[in-house]
Amino acid sequence: MKRLSSILALILCFHTQTIFAWGAIGHKVVGEVATQYLKKDAKFLKELKLMLENEDLADVSNWADFIKSDPTWSLASTWHYVTIEDNETYETATHNKSGDVVEAINRFYKELKNPKLSRVKHKEALSFLVHFVGDIHQPLHVGRGSDQGGNTIRDLIWLGRKTNLHAIWDEHLIEMEKLSYREYSDYLIRKFGNKKREFETKDVLEWAKESKDIRPIVYSYEGLTAKSSFAYDYRFRVRDTMNLQLFKAGVRLAYILNRAL
Repeated sequence: MKRLSSILALILCFHTQTIFAWGAIGHKVVGEVATQYLKKDAKFLKELKLMLENEDLADVSNWADFIKSDPTWSLASTWHYVTIEDNETYETATHNKSGDVVEAINRFYKELKNPKLSRVKHKEALSFLVHFVGDIHQPLHVGRGSDQGGNTIRDLIWLGRKTNLHAIWDEHLIEMEKLSYREYSDYLIRKFGNKKREFETKDVLEWAKESKDIRPIVYSYEGLTAKSSFAYDYRFRVRDTMNLQLFKAGVRLAYILNRAL
């Protein structure tokens, strides 16, 4: 019975529209972009390989979402996002006592740097970091409480399917690219690679502010929803912004890992 409950929980996890920030592919893209910008030092790469148990950053990028079906990790549910209203900053906003994505990134960065922690705890911290750096660059994970980060903006018709704004950013926009995560990461590096240095920062509050500042673009669907071409028109408006956010996430993940390990 216990095994059956676990299987049912996992099935439910995969069928919940809003379960993945950026979707599984998007998080892998972030991990793969970061991999390309890691230090090439042999000792560093060997330590990272041991910590990941022969997986890579893309492999562990969705672990933080997969464990949502595990009741022992229920406390981690609020770590994936932060609520900041339009007239607020992170400093003035009311913070969840269980933590948020800004707090979680800072906490796991410190854990990853702590040499006294076990390899198991280091891998856990690293896996969370890979995921949460992706999350904070998905603009609706720095969301308005009034619409729950776009989750309550329903009745949007995307290529004939009813959906919501959060799901569009999590999955549907990336799905329209029709690329594998490696093809996608290669494309982003070719397109934005010359800007890498200007994005290298570990100021997590700055990352959150950038995502919040993107809201006018994210919410620019008004006037398009009545059109049969809504998905294509909206994608045209937001595609470059979305791709730049994915690239920034990968660059910044590499930047903090190169300094933490």
